[in-house]
Amino acid sequence: MIFFPQYIETKYKTTCLFRSPVDEDANEMLQFIKKLSAETDYILTYPEEISFDEATESSLLKAINQSPNQVMIVALVDGVIAGNCQIRYKDKLKNHHRAVIAIGLLKAYWGLGIATKLFELMIAHAKEKGIIQLELEVFEGNKRAIKLYEKMGFKIVAEIPNAIKYKDGHYEKEFYMVKVLC
Repeated sequence: MIFFPQYIETKYKTTCLFRSPVDEDANEMLQFIKKLSAETDYILTYPEEISFDEATESSLLKAINQSPNQVMIVALVDGVIAGNCQIRYKDKLKNHHRAVIAIGLLKAYWGLGIATKLFELMIAHAKEKGIIQLELEVFEGNKRAIKLYEKMGFKIVAEIPNAIKYKDGHYEKEFYMVKVLC
């Protein structure tokens, strides 16, 4: 599904463009994912696990843009991918009122209001689609993200013990958070 471009001014007066990814973004998206996974332990994938190539990334982006059940929004600051988010709409009769969201933002762009705006856009998009419940997963140690999600109206409804195992051998819970839209 295509998201039509929108511009916002960040807290520090830079301009951020929100739009669907395009084919030419494939390499930069791949580099973004690698950098994001290297910056934080709160992404499910370690950088060395990212083994797909630009052609595969291009195919994934194309599939998302053509899907009736997904939308991705890329955030660009000064033409550079700063972050992205994705909504996956459930498609069965019993669960098509729900959607799962995910978001990632490089540390250099934290505190500019970009993540909050991405959430506002995802929530608005979900409401337009008739969604009544948004869901996401977050690692227990990701306090900054949990604070943002709570600010956006999400509540922890479940936790999975030992859901995440780090390289050093320690485990962490994963929280399941929900926001009811109606």
